[in-house]
Amino acid sequence: MIAVLVMLLTLLVCHYNNQNSGKQRLFANSKELTDYFISNCNLHNLTPREIEISILIRNGYKNRKIADQLHISEKTVESHLQNIYDKVGERSKFALISKLNQ
Repeated sequence: MIAVLVMLLTLLVCHYNNQNSGKQRLFANSKELTDYFISNCNLHNLTPREIEISILIRNGYKNRKIADQLHISEKTVESHLQNIYDKVGERSKFALISKLNQ
């Protein structure tokens, strides 16, 4: 399960890096981003699904697009997002991603 999650996260990060190749990046490569971001997510005890949603939020996805990407309802995304907010102690997507990037 963890190997599948790491592979999925790496693919998401590579997709993000390809879309933003002309922009300044915070990390040199996808492995560094994945390790760094996941370690912060783990500090807050996020589940694999919550980490997946956090990465999609970090990549600028809206709730509807996250739901479509993960084949779940938008209400389920909102529920996961509320759980993430509670665990991380933030109340907005911007604050959430800022804290997970620290």
